[in-house]
Amino acid sequence: MLSDFAIVIAIVSMVGIDLLFNGVKVMKMEVPNPLIRGFVPTRASDRGWFINPGGLKQTMAIGWVFAAIIPAMFVGILLFMETELTGVLLNKKENRLVKGAGYNLDLLLVGCLCFLCSMMGLPWMCPATVRSVSHFSALSVWSKSHAPGEKPFLVFVREQRVTNIAIHMLTGKYLSCYCL
Repeated sequence: MLSDFAIVIAIVSMVGIDLLFNGVKVMKMEVPNPLIRGFVPTRASDRGWFINPGGLKQTMAIGWVFAAIIPAMFVGILLFMETELTGVLLNKKENRLVKGAGYNLDLLLVGCLCFLCSMMGLPWMCPATVRSVSHFSALSVWSKSHAPGEKPFLVFVREQRVTNIAIHMLTGKYLSCYCL
């Protein structure tokens, strides 16, 4: 159970060490106060909210735009494979999930946010296989009345979208959707 909170424990302990010991040199990112500066992009002097496909400088060669197509295809394949892997792992018959229109709407939302995040220079959305499988197992209800030595079996899964959206909002994944 402790391993589920390993990242949180590591962050809290390192922040505690930083606050307690003055001799420890830790690089910190300077975050401007949004109340003073306003809600603006990080490099507001160089660009606006949307990134120019030609680059930050107008003198950039157009060949780089076409050269970016090759790695973009690989990233597209990677995102597609991760989406499919998550779908295959979660939609097994043993999991007894009822796949309604919401599943396809989730994939549509992920695709639209990938495009929007690309245009704004934000991190891409992905199904996050490990987090999705952990979320599935947290919502699963397993049998408690099975014979000793027998594996518990899945009774049902509490399928809902509220906790999944809350998890992604708390980790900052849907933040780009609400920034607009």
